[in-house]
Amino acid sequence: MSFSELQANSNLFPQPAILFDFNRSNCEILAQYLLENLERLEGEWRSENPHWKQKLKEWERWRNQAKARERVSEKLEKRKKTDLDLDHSSEPSWQSSFNPDDPSPEFSFVGRRSPYSRSDLEKSIKDLRRTPQWAVHALRRGIAVHHSGMNKSYRSLVER
Repeated sequence: MSFSELQANSNLFPQPAILFDFNRSNCEILAQYLLENLERLEGEWRSENPHWKQKLKEWERWRNQAKARERVSEKLEKRKKTDLDLDHSSEPSWQSSFNPDDPSPEFSFVGRRSPYSRSDLEKSIKDLRRTPQWAVHALRRGIAVHHSGMNKSYRSLVER
C-alpha cells in the first residue's frame, strides 16, 4: 500500500488496537511487519512533505544558533534580571524537544496523551537486556509483543 493510499484509507488502522495470535512467531512477525511498513511509509512521507521539510529547516536553523542563545543567556545571568524583565526568547520552544529521528506521530501508535513520557520510555529501554533491536524500535512506535518467550523486563515494560 502506498502512502497516498494509506492517507485515503486512514480509517483502516484505528488506534488503539490489540492484535492477538496463538502463535508466538506470528505475533513477532506481525509486529515486525507493522514496524517495517510504518518506517517505510514515514520515509516516503518525509521525503515528499513540504511541511516536514520546513520544520526540519527551522529546527536546523535553531540548532545552529545554539551558541548565540547561550551567549545571550549568559549576559542575562550576569545582569541578574528579575523574572519580569526576562526576554521571552528564553522560554523553551518546540525545537528544544524536537528530535528528527523520533517517529512522526502520523506513523506511530503512541498516544499524544500517553501517561508514559518519551523520556520515561527511553530510560526504561536503556534498562532492557537481551531484547531484539526490532522490538526496541517497535516500542518507540507504540508497537509491542507480549508472550512468554519475551524476556521478563520487556514484558514488564509492555505491561506498564
